[in-house]
Amino acid sequence: MIRPQGFLIGLARAQSEDICFRPSHTLTGLSQLLVFVDIFVEQPEMDRVVAALSKLENVVDLYEVTGEFDVVTLIAVDNLEEFRKVLHYRIMKVKGVRSTVSSIVLKVQKGPKQD
Repeated sequence: MIRPQGFLIGLARAQSEDICFRPSHTLTGLSQLLVFVDIFVEQPEMDRVVAALSKLENVVDLYEVTGEFDVVTLIAVDNLEEFRKVLHYRIMKVKGVRSTVSSIVLKVQKGPKQD
């Protein structure tokens, strides 16, 4: 049974307290939700897409990659609603972005050291 405060991520249930938050990359000191967004790009638009994504303040890391996806980004937001807005109204509006696959970070097992 899924409790009302839970939500679905793929086929697994997660409680809001299970999701990974980290100190902000800005000077606000607020905790932020981390989300990997894998992006399929129309190839003639790759340079334009990378340039547009690199200007988004929520994009912490941006990688052009080989394999199934064309671009992998790490997004930092304050909450799920902000992520929804960044995805729908910023990332998906970039000319050349075909589609995305998102993965919310539940727990950092190994990563950059936090202060």
